[in-house]
Amino acid sequence: MARPIPTHRLRDLVHAATAVLIRAGYHRTQMADVARELGLGKGTLYGYVEGKGALFYLALAYADRDVPIEVPAELPVPNPGPGALRQLFSERIAALGHMPTLAAALEREAADDIGRELEAIARELFAALGGHRTWIKLMERCAVEIPELADVWRRSGRHAEVTALERYLTSRIDAGQLVDCPDHAIAARIFLETVTTWAVHIHWDRNPDQFDSSVAEESVVALLRRGFILEASQHGQA
Repeated sequence: MARPIPTHRLRDLVHAATAVLIRAGYHRTQMADVARELGLGKGTLYGYVEGKGALFYLALAYADRDVPIEVPAELPVPNPGPGALRQLFSERIAALGHMPTLAAALEREAADDIGRELEAIARELFAALGGHRTWIKLMERCAVEIPELADVWRRSGRHAEVTALERYLTSRIDAGQLVDCPDHAIAARIFLETVTTWAVHIHWDRNPDQFDSSVAEESVVALLRRGFILEASQHGQA
């Protein structure tokens, strides 16, 4: 009969694996690195997971999810089978891409209140990216090294967000409600990357300053409003 493991051990294992994978990438991560991060022997680690593939799968499955990780009836957790990583990716990218405020705005030809609309979209994007920040870092660091995920991440990850934002900005520029610019795709990237920096990347900054996340969000929203929305005096020139 297998010896039961502490109820917190799998959660600790997922946290340790996530930290190492983000730091080193998929190819450079070794089981010994994760065991060291966790404070266990490598042999003990193999009693919990079959290999690095299982660690990565668990990290992707539970990143940013504040839910208990139930210990399977049988250990070690096996490496994922064919298509399992791709299926998990599809489920998480669908959750990340659920942005009803932006979707509703794309159904309208113009905004009744462009300031309120743009602010709502920026806040929705901030919440979506911030709520999946660990998963995003894992994918950005590791997906390009895994053939099963690399192409899907390029097509369905950040590209989809930029495309939706470009459509939105173009529609409001055409309606004379936002500042025009030479390249709408670049404008969409500026919008997205500004939010992403403060919702995601700043939390892994090598020399992070102390800051309040809510103040960062307010600052980002204020800057995007000021940068994209036409001043009242410009509307007649649009």
